[in-house]
Amino acid sequence: MNLKGKFKVLQQKISQSNKILVVGHLRPDGDAISSGCAILEILKQFDKKGEFFCSGNLPFNFNYLPNFYQISNNKKDFKDLSNFDLLIIVDCGSLARTDLSQEIKKRRQNNHPYIVEIDHHPKVDDYANLEIREPQAASTTEIIYDLSCALNIKFTKNLSESILTGIITDTGNFFYPNATAKVLKASAHLLEKGANLSKIIKHVNSNKNIATFKLWGLAMERLEVHPDYDFAFSVLTFKDLQSINSDSDEINETLSSIAGFLSNLAKVSYFIIT
Repeated sequence: MNLKGKFKVLQQKISQSNKILVVGHLRPDGDAISSGCAILEILKQFDKKGEFFCSGNLPFNFNYLPNFYQISNNKKDFKDLSNFDLLIIVDCGSLARTDLSQEIKKRRQNNHPYIVEIDHHPKVDDYANLEIREPQAASTTEIIYDLSCALNIKFTKNLSESILTGIITDTGNFFYPNATAKVLKASAHLLEKGANLSKIIKHVNSNKNIATFKLWGLAMERLEVHPDYDFAFSVLTFKDLQSINSDSDEINETLSSIAGFLSNLAKVSYFIIT
């Protein structure tokens, strides 16, 4: 089934469902939160009201997003998923990152609720009834943008800001190579529909702690460039990473940001951070 066909199936399932649960990943980042908030906005246009679950601490700098205060991080409320007709799982990468793996596996055997996975990460687990996966997409919200276009969803200010936040988060403020012409065109459209770029960028970049900036400093200080080989590298030790005093997702996000920034060095074709 092609992508448009999958979008139509999702549209049908939303129309047929009364209770809908949106699930983002454990310790959610901007794309996960934005994706869930965007889906809730889309559900409103179907006259549906969904619930949104993300396990772990929620990054408060995204509190400007519509529906942020509807997010529940209390797993106890979702031990029994049988009351839901539809689960829409966004940006999770793997079933384990939902923090509801056992609950979902149990309901999957009964084929209720119907499970839809929307993600731009490579496939890890096969658990969804409908898999909407685009690994070439810059973010999960980019897929939700395509979904909205295909289903003629109205791009309200709230929906536009939700989608654009996820794009900005996962493209590093349009700095990473995944900020393609398609992404920029979609972003321009979202700005035309009322999304506030300066506000979003300010909030997206306001969640860095002092230890994270120190890690950036160490990476820059230890940077070595070998122009004869078009090669550069930097070294961060395990002790350095421990200094962030944060979870693995934030550490990985920091390392990805550093690598993305340094990959733009002039006359360097290969960059390694180890």
